[in-house]
Amino acid sequence: MSLASPAEASRLAAVRRYAALETSSGAAFDRVAALAARIFRAPFATVTIVGDDTVRVIAAHGLPPRRGLVESLCAAAVRHGGPYVVEDAWLHPHAAGDPVVHGEPGIRFYAAALITTPDGEALGSVNVMDVRPREAGDEELACLRDLAGLVMDELEVRPDGDGFGVTLATGGHPPALAVRANGAVEPIHPAGGQLIGILRDPRFAQVRARLNAGDALLLYTDGLTEARTPSGSMLDEDGLTAYLAAAGPTSADDLLTTVHDLITALGAGVSDDTAVLALSVPPATRTPSSGSLGAA
Repeated sequence: MSLASPAEASRLAAVRRYAALETSSGAAFDRVAALAARIFRAPFATVTIVGDDTVRVIAAHGLPPRRGLVESLCAAAVRHGGPYVVEDAWLHPHAAGDPVVHGEPGIRFYAAALITTPDGEALGSVNVMDVRPREAGDEELACLRDLAGLVMDELEVRPDGDGFGVTLATGGHPPALAVRANGAVEPIHPAGGQLIGILRDPRFAQVRARLNAGDALLLYTDGLTEARTPSGSMLDEDGLTAYLAAAGPTSADDLLTTVHDLITALGAGVSDDTAVLALSVPPATRTPSSGSLGAA
């Protein structure tokens, strides 16, 4: 599957970030595939990761990996977004000519739930297949979504020694910025969240993200992004992102030094209290506890 768009490029970047974690699935993903087949009373189930032009089967129940079927249906599920159901593959334009549909084992039914990262990128799907056309019940699809969520949870907490998961909660704060090892700067922002101190019972929004080897994370108050540049314009989130991308900090300490230099350069343009917190993961393979922490 090749979709030349910024959205697909962002999705593929997420696939690459998690690639080291899904290569050795162990028993956890195998159990997910077996449970999916049992819930649907179907003979076949898989857990797949969809790359650019390849699909990796990281767990399978009952069905040996067959690339043609995986590319036609699993890739379509990722493009579709949300639960994806093909009640009769003979009538599906992407699968009707596949050998495993008209030949052995004669796949007719397909259902998938997306494996979605905390920042909303689809890595792949948990898939169920049957040899007869049929419908998928609401409860079955709900269970399939839960299984896909379990796969994502397992990827987040898997101790590969080269990274760790981060859970962020916000009450109207500016987005955290992940500075990736390749130099990319990505906002991590929970959807929603209400301002603290204004509403009596504010609602906190939450999002999970992963920091891999060489990644860093910056959290900051809005005193930084509301600072004025020498031209009189507000620095804002785009300005901060561009500054970090140009500086290329590689650790929590470097990130704090970069922000300190920025605040110094802005001078009187910083008129509000400003606090920053930085986290980073060493580039070498170490235990998760060896990450560094800096604050100012």
